Amino acid sequence: MNLTNSSSPLNVELARQVGVEQMRRLGFERPDLRLLRSGENMTFDARETPFVLRFTPPYVDISEILYELKCIRYLRSAGFPANRIAPLVEQPIHTAAGLLTVWIRIKGRGGTDADAGLLGKILKDLHNIPRPPWLAT
Repeated sequence: MNLTNSSSPLNVELARQVGVEQMRRLGFERPDLRLLRSGENMTFDARETPFVLRFTPPYVDISEILYELKCIRYLRSAGFPANRIAPLVEQPIHTAAGLLTVWIRIKGRGGTDADAGLLGKILKDLHNIPRPPWLAT
């Protein structure tokens, strides 16, 4: 399956193969990758590990990914419950399937209407974090 774009398609099987190879390099003998999402990016659950792998298409400028990682690190340093980047390797990783980032899986649960207040608190907390000078407006 190819996910087409005017520049370069993402290929599910190539991404899965590259993801398995990368997980083996990280010490996981038999990684089992399950496709979670395929759209602009492709995301895999690396089952039996605490990780999720995200492939960004090869046409995306690496500076966009580096900026995203910098924002995530800043939010985490400010105590905000943003997703965590796996500390195993320097990221992003250049691969034949595109730029790869490895994230710590967030264990989810079903939401309820009562979660609206919690979401409001989280958004308020986010808006109370000082904006770093390097953050684009």
